[in-house]
Amino acid sequence: MKSSYLQLFNSPEALKYLSYMGKPFDEPVVTNWLRNHVVDGVDYYISSEEPGKIDGIAVAKSSPATGFELLALVVQENRRRKGLGKKLVAHVVDAARHEGFRAVDVTVFADNRPMLLLVIGLGFLPVRMTARMRHDGMDVVHLKRYLE
Repeated sequence: MKSSYLQLFNSPEALKYLSYMGKPFDEPVVTNWLRNHVVDGVDYYISSEEPGKIDGIAVAKSSPATGFELLALVVQENRRRKGLGKKLVAHVVDAARHEGFRAVDVTVFADNRPMLLLVIGLGFLPVRMTARMRHDGMDVVHLKRYLE
């Protein structure tokens, strides 16, 4: 999983939208994330059509204090625009609902049009913006989907 995580998250297009600092994720950081994910309340949702090959990863964090948040979504370039991201986000929303949360939060860089279109299309609503969050000065949009 670690090598797939590094490959997906460090691809040039994904890194632009996942790293606030613009620096690639290194093996010790990813090892630490994967080792401590249970303690940190982080879950990984993986899509794979072939054994040993990961097509997409959604990362979510749940906390009774801060709520349920979609932290990251990455899909292999050759699998984009085929509904995989939509399925992963829907799965995250179902997991939040199953755990009794009333909403799911996500933070998206303002220039990440595909992700914004995806989550807005799935019922997420913009709730606020924070200016100059990424190393190049890009703003972020905070969105929330309320669950019935």
